[in-house]
Order: sequence, then structure tokens, then C-alpha cells
Amino acid sequence: MLKRVVIVLVILAACLPGAVRAQAGVALAAVEIDLWPEFDQPSMLVIYRLTLSPEVRLPVELGVRIPAAAGTPNAVAARQPDGALFNTPYTMQDDGDWTRLVFQATSPDLQIEYYDPTLSVQGETRHFEYRWPGDYAVAAFMVQVQQPVGASQMRFSPSLGVGETGADGMVYYTQQIGTLTQGQVFSISIDYDKTSDELSAGSVPVEASGPIDSGGTSRLTGTALLPWLLGLVGVILIVGGGLWYWQSGRQTAIPEARRAGRGQRKSPGGAGGAQSAPNGPVYCHQCGKRAAAGDRFCRACGTQLRIG
Repeated sequence: MLKRVVIVLVILAACLPGAVRAQAGVALAAVEIDLWPEFDQPSMLVIYRLTLSPEVRLPVELGVRIPAAAGTPNAVAARQPDGALFNTPYTMQDDGDWTRLVFQATSPDLQIEYYDPTLSVQGETRHFEYRWPGDYAVAAFMVQVQQPVGASQMRFSPSLGVGETGADGMVYYTQQIGTLTQGQVFSISIDYDKTSDELSAGSVPVEASGPIDSGGTSRLTGTALLPWLLGLVGVILIVGGGLWYWQSGRQTAIPEARRAGRGQRKSPGGAGGAQSAPNGPVYCHQCGKRAAAGDRFCRACGTQLRIG
């Protein structure tokens, strides 16, 4: 029995150094640190975009430190081959001024987000200091800072060069830092002036979640607009019918009024005198419509008939 226990302990002892060496040998091919001050919260949004070295065998356990003041991270996610991000389970371990996020990486592309509340605001001056603790060796380290809406006099130490406008209309300052060894710390301080508390998220345009296919427009005009077109035709018919009815009634009323007014005129024979009836049918010399017996004026156009 004792012999078996010794054998198990020997095996565990042989395996343990290998596991330690595997964890210590984890390296990152690329790290992009995005710093977005006052984006959607009055703090600093920090985004880690991590890419594992091709030599790292998956899955592998990682421990990435973030400031303890940040509290619970906003996201710990793995990027799938199709580009989609999926949340990854993690645990939080207290490490003094830091919190270590421990998780199993099943994808070489990872993303971690958190809000750092240590963005200092004194009047119109903002100040922030970021520090990479050097948990892993990095082959290509890059820092990018988004200029907040309404900010001016952006100042960085070390310098990040001249800002450039991105596709979203925001100004970005980017600097390739290069290679960092394991344990090598990188720090940067950010200062800028800002007269308001406006957040940048409200000014970023909304982008389509995917490309719009060529058939989208035809479906919109042929299907979605069909009820509107039918409704418009109906309105035109109703309005046209109303106008026709009003106009036809107006054309009929005018002659009636004319006949009433002119019929009260005195005849050549005296007050209220009646003229002799014509011997045959009478036609209006103005419009040609046949008059009825006893008519003095045309029923169609109101013209006084030539009788006798």
C-alpha cells in the first residue's frame, strides 16, 4: 500500500513541474490596449484585445490582472472563428492593488473590458494613468486612446503622435510599443481638457450589424411600400370624385340661378306679360340644346332664347 502511494506521489511530482513550465511559457503574440475616457460612463473604459502565440496549446489557463478599483469586469470573452464574442467563465482572485482574472482560454483571441474609476476630474482638466503589469511576454504591444467628444489639448507621456479620425468619426491616438518581456511594466499618463460632462457614446453613429444585400431595396419598394401606394391611389380617387361632384353641382346650380334671376325680368309686353309660345321646337343659339315648352332661357347655359 505504501509503495503505491509513493508511486502516485512520484508521478504527481513529475507532472507538476511540466504544468508549471507550460503556464510560465504562455506568451502573447499581440496585445492591443484601448483606452476610451468618458465613453459611456464618467470613467475610463479599458479594453484588452489579446492574441495568444501560435505555440500555445489550447485550452490553457490564463491569469490576467486588472486594477482592484475596477471591481467586476464588464466582459471576459473569447472570439470565435466567425468573429463572434462569447463570454468565458472566470474567477476573481485578490492580489493586493490588483484583481487576477483566472479563466480557461479556448480560443487564441480574447477580449477583456473593465471600467477604471480612477479617471481624475479637476475643473476642466482630466488625468489618468494606465499600467500594464507584465503578466505575460508580448511580441507586439500597442496602445490606442480615443479622444472624448468635446475634449482638447490631448497630452500623453510617452507620446502617441498625431491623432487620426476613425471610421466612426472619433479621433484616435495610436502607438506601436513593440516587444515586452514577461514582468516588464508599461505605463502611460493621459491628460486633456474638457468643459462638459458629455459622454462620447451619444455621438458615435450607429452602424449596421451586417452588410445589406442588393435585394433589400427592391423588397422595400415592392412589398413594404405597396400598402402606401394603394392608399395613395384611394385618396386620389376620393378627392377626384369629390371634385367632380362639386364641379358638376356647381355647373348645374349656376344655370338654375341665372334662370331664376332672369325669369323675373319684365317681358316686352309689359309687367309680368307673357310672350306667345313658339310654333315649333326651340334650340339655344348659344349651345344648341333643345329648350322645353315655355322656357325663356336655356336650361344648359342660361342664355336667353330667341323665341318668335
